Amino acid sequence: MKVYLIGSAGLFFSKPENLKEIVDLYVKAEHELTQKGYDVFNIMNMSLPRYRKEMLFYRIKQLLKADEVYILPSWEQDTMAQIELVTAVNAGIKFTCAKGVHIPNRILFFI
Repeated sequence: MKVYLIGSAGLFFSKPENLKEIVDLYVKAEHELTQKGYDVFNIMNMSLPRYRKEMLFYRIKQLLKADEVYILPSWEQDTMAQIELVTAVNAGIKFTCAKGVHIPNRILFFI
């Protein structure tokens, strides 16, 4: 089963001082899910397109290939993560939240 990680990857670009914390969240989630037998798409492992529009298309294309999404803490601070989650919900892709993650009703409305 293919799992796509949704988190605050965009903060990597806008707040480089948070780089270690952000990367650690992705690495930990990828490790835990891989140990459970999942095929994990971790955006932090990719060579990304240079422009934001290309990046959005690339991420959504990868997201739509997933069977499930896993939502990391601080996802709500990243506009791209919000777009990814709304896309996943509207596409009917199952989602699981990391411990302590809350999804607002305005997004769950689409289910």
